[in-house]
Amino acid sequence: PWRYLIWDRGRDAAGWQKAYDCLSESNRKWVHNVPVLMLSCAGSTFAATGKPNRFTQRDTGAATCSLALQAAASGLMVHQMGGFDAEKARAAFGIPADYTPVAMVAVGYQTTPDVLDPETKEKEMRPRTRKPLAERFFEGGWGQGYKS
Repeated sequence: PWRYLIWDRGRDAAGWQKAYDCLSESNRKWVHNVPVLMLSCAGSTFAATGKPNRFTQRDTGAATCSLALQAAASGLMVHQMGGFDAEKARAAFGIPADYTPVAMVAVGYQTTPDVLDPETKEKEMRPRTRKPLAERFFEGGWGQGYKS
């Protein structure tokens, strides 16, 4: 049920700029140098039956995860972003009503943090923390943290 719009800055600078303009301000700061932007979109129905498909956004996310893994195996970095104006993208690129824009995706080679503005660089360099597994994984019922 997934479709991808792709804008390669070297092949379609105007299209890339239109996609870039759909991003939130904070994501624009982060990806202003990437060569490729993509937009994942999820269909709303099963192709074979036309009946509603409640799994399409999950399937689109799984497809994008596979894309990210293949990109990493090819030496590229992929970053999915929810911070974009979906309706602006829909209008700019003619996305049909039965498809939901899910995530903008930046694709490129990893660079050094010195290309970032100071605020974004500080945010990017902060130590990462993860929530405990028991807050995300439950055993036996909702809210009952999994104990490994």
